[in-house]
Amino acid sequence: MKRIHGWLLPLFLLLAGCGGGGAGGDATPIVNDSAVAPSELRFTGGAVTISAMVTDDLGLSRVWAVITRPDQTTASVDLAGNGQLFSGTWTAPPNPRTDGVDALYRVIIHARDTGGQVAETTEQQFRVEATETPPPNPF
Repeated sequence: MKRIHGWLLPLFLLLAGCGGGGAGGDATPIVNDSAVAPSELRFTGGAVTISAMVTDDLGLSRVWAVITRPDQTTASVDLAGNGQLFSGTWTAPPNPRTDGVDALYRVIIHARDTGGQVAETTEQQFRVEATETPPPNPF
């Protein structure tokens, strides 16, 4: 019996000291100052820049934006980091509508840390104006 106690106590102390192998103090990433610019595009569509300030206690494995189109389909773009600032570009297609209805896009930025914790921003939006209706033919 004494022999078993000789190695059980150090093993117990080792496991207790490291938290039993769990995630420990892994905090959820912090995502602030999210932005989409410009917030409005002409009917021809064009590039928008999506950005956010992202930090984490362990390090980040991925930062990306999910863009929900007016028809509810989605696109995803990875954001590259420069320090805490992450940004990327996505190109919105032209809005072919001639009834004055702008195309509304919704953007949510997500961040995953190396421990698997995920955070997301509140929704940002941008619009692509409706096509300008040409004047009636004078003939």
